[in-house]
Amino acid sequence: MGARYFRLIFCLAGILNSPLCFSQLPAKPCTPKAVNGDFEQPVVLPSCWTDFTSPTVSGWNTTATDNMIEMWDGACMGVPPYLGKQFAELNANMVSNLYEDICTPCPNIVTWQFAHRGRLGTDVCNLKAGPLGGPYTILKTASDGNTAWGFYTGTYNVPPGQTATRFLFESVSAAGGDTTYGNFLDAVDYTFSGLNIITANQSNATCGNNNGSASVTVNTGTPPYTYLWSPGGGTNAVATGLGPGTYTVVVSDAGGCSTTDTVTITSTGSITATASSSTICAGQSTTLSASGGNNYSWSNGATTSSITPAVTTNTTYSVVVSAGGCVDTAFATVTVNPTPKVYLGTDQAICTGQNITLDAGNPGASYLWSTGATTQTISISAAGNYWVIVGINNCLGKDTVATFIAPEAHLLDSSLCTISPIILDPGSGATSYLWSDGSTTETISVDVAGSYWVEVMYGNCKSSDTANVTGQEGGGSLYIPNAFTPNADSINEMFMAKGTGIISFNMSIFDRWGNLIFTSKDISTGWDGKVTGGGPDMNGQSNITAQEDVYVWVIDYTTECKPLAAQKLIGRVSVVK
Repeated sequence: MGARYFRLIFCLAGILNSPLCFSQLPAKPCTPKAVNGDFEQPVVLPSCWTDFTSPTVSGWNTTATDNMIEMWDGACMGVPPYLGKQFAELNANMVSNLYEDICTPCPNIVTWQFAHRGRLGTDVCNLKAGPLGGPYTILKTASDGNTAWGFYTGTYNVPPGQTATRFLFESVSAAGGDTTYGNFLDAVDYTFSGLNIITANQSNATCGNNNGSASVTVNTGTPPYTYLWSPGGGTNAVATGLGPGTYTVVVSDAGGCSTTDTVTITSTGSITATASSSTICAGQSTTLSASGGNNYSWSNGATTSSITPAVTTNTTYSVVVSAGGCVDTAFATVTVNPTPKVYLGTDQAICTGQNITLDAGNPGASYLWSTGATTQTISISAAGNYWVIVGINNCLGKDTVATFIAPEAHLLDSSLCTISPIILDPGSGATSYLWSDGSTTETISVDVAGSYWVEVMYGNCKSSDTANVTGQEGGGSLYIPNAFTPNADSINEMFMAKGTGIISFNMSIFDRWGNLIFTSKDISTGWDGKVTGGGPDMNGQSNITAQEDVYVWVIDYTTECKPLAAQKLIGRVSVVK
């Protein structure tokens, strides 16, 4: 089965406010007034902003190819709405336009208004108007910075024959250069002048006689007016001699506009009471309507034709309907279906390379996850916000959980040569810490070279790392004695340098005539007093013990703290026998 089949089954199962279902709806028809001009519906999810598909946003359409409309919560990034709690941004994921199609069945003067604000700087947009599909006329170019809302108003003359008018907000430019930014919009509204409103009144017939009457009053338009009642009733503002039934009046003015209204004449001699029943979800309200008379008396004490009771359980209401002494009773039942309770748990960490299972509960229900899955449970391994909608008997429950990949502990190898002490920090936000020295704090201070490990817990996820600390505070040091006794008594037999933090070493020893008699490139290899290159005092001999004298040594070395800066020392050592 294809994705469309599952989508159809899902929608038929009652998840009717899902974006998955709305994406199948046709384009919105024109409306007689501004709808959702403050962008209060749908409600932005618990985040800074939310992208909604166009069919889920009442009244509004977009030219964006991905059909997304971006709406902001008033608490987001310090930008207050101009009106209400939310506002829209013209550019969701691309440069695009938002528009409404307003019904204008006869010539009208439309007074428009809107508020505009920049996001990252000065943004510019146009308000255009015209027939559906264009061409459009620019009514206003709004240019505003990101520190305050600009408010604009003006009028538009609807040409004759233009029964629907598109008011289109066009994104012209936005500061910052990002095509997903720019042009906040709020407080959109339209008012009309023309033949739009009539008030109809009626006097009911008595016990089925043709003695009822109806009248109509025109509130706006261009006089004089003409009237046509049907069926019957004449061509005046007041129709008389009416029996029980429904009558329609067509009112036209001198400007060529017309409108209709209906009135119902009831009989006071014989009535039939009717009342509507309703099925709702827990927490919702419903309106029960009764008809058939002039007076109504509900079992909850109400005396209006319609009631909106607060209902928590299945309840049946009775209504007594009367007119001119005629009485009848009807019954209306409210059936309350429970709303699914959905809880995905608290926000949680995901260990690297592992999966967690999210369970929406409510076995046997219909499901829609943010991943597109339609099962009760899903297995995830990536960070993100995951939501699920659960449907039972046309009632919906929803919950959202945030997941994040638990960070890995990370320590840097360091040298005490550059700074001491060294602060080792594997990263913040962990549940607990355990160091190789037994510490349980986030950081430890180190002033001794060595290897230091840490284990951290992020929720149930464990991570560890090791830092190698080398060198010592102040750098390397070198000590050279000034005498030794190579006389085979096993005491002070070797001339040898000692040091710490030494990474390269080269020692040369010369006799008083400048002859090189010993070399060593290893600090652990010293001079045992033997001459390896005989000078004049040795009669050209080699590998013999040097005579008592003072000898010159030259040492070139580098340290861990200054591995590229060679240092040179020159001194004397005495051979004593």
